[in-house]
Amino acid sequence: MKKIYTLSILLLLLTVNSCKSTNHVSDVAAFSYMPYATMSIVCDGIDYGMGAGGVSTDVTLNPGKYWVTWADAGTGKVYKSKNQILIPENITSDFTILHVYQDDTVEIEFSNNWPSPKADKKKQ
Repeated sequence: MKKIYTLSILLLLLTVNSCKSTNHVSDVAAFSYMPYATMSIVCDGIDYGMGAGGVSTDVTLNPGKYWVTWADAGTGKVYKSKNQILIPENITSDFTILHVYQDDTVEIEFSNNWPSPKADKKKQ
């Protein structure tokens, strides 16, 4: 009887945990508005690309707050964002887009539309 009870609890816990998936699979892109060419825009170990808007498909995103880093393509110097971005648990969009601004802040955007740069933030 004790074995059946223990097995029942274990199966219940496994069922609850399998229904509690908070990760999200998304296509990701990044746009850099820096005055220099960037590479390796990274958030939570995921490389969002060079900042030119290229899209990586089927990327698993983990909910949480994250710093974003990027590198100057000419010098290799790595920079870190002044702010963290939040990846929420319940994302309903197809695309996750990072925007890296000249003041070293970053913004995350969720959209069902193909990623594009923000018109008012384009490189000067």
